[in-house]
Amino acid sequence: MVLSFFVISCAKIAPPPGKPEMNPPQMDVVYDSTFSGFPIALSVGVRDESPVRFVRVSSADGRKYGEVHPMVRETTLTFLLDTLFDYSPEDSVWKGSNLKVEAADIYDNTSTLRLFIRNPRYVPPSSADSTGGKKSRGHQ
Repeated sequence: MVLSFFVISCAKIAPPPGKPEMNPPQMDVVYDSTFSGFPIALSVGVRDESPVRFVRVSSADGRKYGEVHPMVRETTLTFLLDTLFDYSPEDSVWKGSNLKVEAADIYDNTSTLRLFIRNPRYVPPSSADSTGGKKSRGHQ
């Protein structure tokens, strides 16, 4: 009896029926994290034990920049973005640059990476005015 519990506790957990592997795709993304103009190039390398069903680049709120359905186990894709949704020159990180890169294999194992593109021209507002942060009042 003790031997059976020992054998069961050492057993490898098997994937559910119909899903022969449970590992998400591995992704490597190469991009310039400081904004230097359009287009913005994202090179996405993806590999998995099973065919990759899709690779998608979208904004944080779900608006899609691009999607490819490679159906191979390993590939490198280039996405060229000619815009960033909701960008504003007043932001240190473009609002629309909170990019999400996702990849899923044919068994719905999914990987997600978040990317940010910084604005090199951003000048933060000063937290204090020229009077040392105190507002002057007129004589009363």
